[in-house]
Amino acid sequence: MPNESRMEERAYKSLWHLIGVAIGIYEFRNHKSTMAKVIAVGLIAFHADAAISDALDTPPLSRRILEYVRPEEEHVLPTNNRRAKSKS
Repeated sequence: MPNESRMEERAYKSLWHLIGVAIGIYEFRNHKSTMAKVIAVGLIAFHADAAISDALDTPPLSRRILEYVRPEEEHVLPTNNRRAKSKS
């Protein structure tokens, strides 16, 4: 049964993020200032990505970008820098 509860959790998380998308659309349509629209677009993009990631059980775009910018220790390429070698 753990697999079934995991799927239920993913569905609830995805639904929660879809509610966030709906709020972002509401904010985008009803606010006039440019800053409010920019924030609403960011809210929509973040929650849409999170909803898709939760539904497919994949890492969201923000985590993939973070892993690319700052890879974990096991994925770091060897370096020729003496300072980096002396610290370890």
